[in-house]
Amino acid sequence: MVLGVSQLMAQAQWPVITQQAKPWTRWWWMGSAVDKNNISNLLQQYSRSGLGGVEIVPIYGAKGYENRYIKYLSPQWMQMLDHTISRAKALNMGVYISVGTGWPIGGSHVTKEDAASKALVQQYDLKANTALSDIIAVNDPKQKDGAVLSVLMGYNNIGQAMDLTGKVDASGKLNFKPNEDLKLFALFSGKTRQAVKEQRPVAKDSQ
Repeated sequence: MVLGVSQLMAQAQWPVITQQAKPWTRWWWMGSAVDKNNISNLLQQYSRSGLGGVEIVPIYGAKGYENRYIKYLSPQWMQMLDHTISRAKALNMGVYISVGTGWPIGGSHVTKEDAASKALVQQYDLKANTALSDIIAVNDPKQKDGAVLSVLMGYNNIGQAMDLTGKVDASGKLNFKPNEDLKLFALFSGKTRQAVKEQRPVAKDSQ
């Protein structure tokens, strides 16, 4: 028996749509000049629109509304956050919070080890029965003091892979001579070197 498309669709069980499966939105709190009524009304609208949650981002305010600013992380600000979470939970929505007001988030307390990282890839050609003359080290001068070799892989002409990471010494020299030509790919863990571009104090004390 051959089933038609409609019969197959009828037999398929569509998964339950969770809040994680729905789109979320970034929710800018300008000067954190928010209040419970507007929070409730907006969350209701967002829920009806099909959103699964919101990401709260406190940021600088709008001119003319200075008397409504709420100081970031003050008791009043925390009350607004508690209300948001309570209303969102009632609507089966999620709430995520940006952890600061700078752009991007950071500061002098963030160490180099914990700073934002990025992948850097370099390619080398290694001929059969020869040693690689190049040192396996990142070429970007801005990354010289922070990039670390994560892995070095070699691939022959039919795509077979060979992990050569353990054959690179502390100076970056590859101690290995293959019996066939290889394409080498070195993956380095570097740093974005992105600093806080702009500090954005979000509020004065409420008046």
